[in-house]
This record gives sequence, structure tokens and C-alpha cells, in this order.
Amino acid sequence: MMLVINYTQFPIITDLDPLYHSLSNSVNLVPNNPFTDINRAIILNVLLTIPFGFLLPFLKSVNFKKIGIYGIVLTLSIESLQLIVYLLLGAHNRFIDINDIFSNFIGVICGYFLFKIFCGFVISSINKYNIETNSILEFICNASKIYVSNK
Repeated sequence: MMLVINYTQFPIITDLDPLYHSLSNSVNLVPNNPFTDINRAIILNVLLTIPFGFLLPFLKSVNFKKIGIYGIVLTLSIESLQLIVYLLLGAHNRFIDINDIFSNFIGVICGYFLFKIFCGFVISSINKYNIETNSILEFICNASKIYVSNK
């Protein structure tokens, strides 16, 4: 999370020209078509939030609906912080974009699916190869809420 905050909020530059960095030039509320307008920013925003979707289930019991809500809260928080800094300083070197909200949300969902795939792989390996579970494997099994038949 610290890297997400660092990447999305810093550096905060205060000596920007407010005429060039006006609010209308710094906010985009028109979504792009992600299938025709894929660019570097969309890919980076997806990659930025995959760890959140992957790691949150290890800390908190979530299902698809809950991870979606947490993903929306995370991405709205990121964009809101950028807007607040802009409003406080009168200019900001960040761009508040509706497309970031969509791509960050997709990243959280991708991370959650990677978590499910990872846990399924670990648990099927435990069952298939009769691996004796240890505290780390128990933690993974508990996070994924899948019963391991060979304990």
C-alpha cells in the first residue's frame, strides 16, 4: 500500500502554473474504450492494484462481492486524495481520471482471481502429493477456506 500511495500521490509539486494545471485540465470524467484505447497508464494501473486483490484475502475474509467493494473504496480513495491535494494547493502534477478507477478495479479483481488460482494450486498439490501441512500451508488453506483432506 505504501508503494501505491508513493506512486499515486508523490511527489507533490507546489510551484506549478495554476493556469496550465487548471481543474478542467486535470480531471477526466469521460471513460475511454479499454479495448481500443489500451495504453501504458491502463496497464500500470492494473498492475498497481493486483497485489491488493491478491494479499487482502490473507488478512481479511472476503468473497467476490466484498473484494469488489474494497477495490472500489481503494481506487476512489486514491483518486479522491489526488483531487484533495489539487484543491488544497491549487495545482497538482497528477491527473484525476475515471479510467484509472476502472483499471485499478480490474487490477484488484485480477489479484483476487490470482489468489484463488494460487490457493487452488497449493491445496491440490497438498492433496495430490500427500504433503504434510505446516503453519504456512495451514494459513493458506484457512485464507482460501478450502478443506485439505490430508492433514
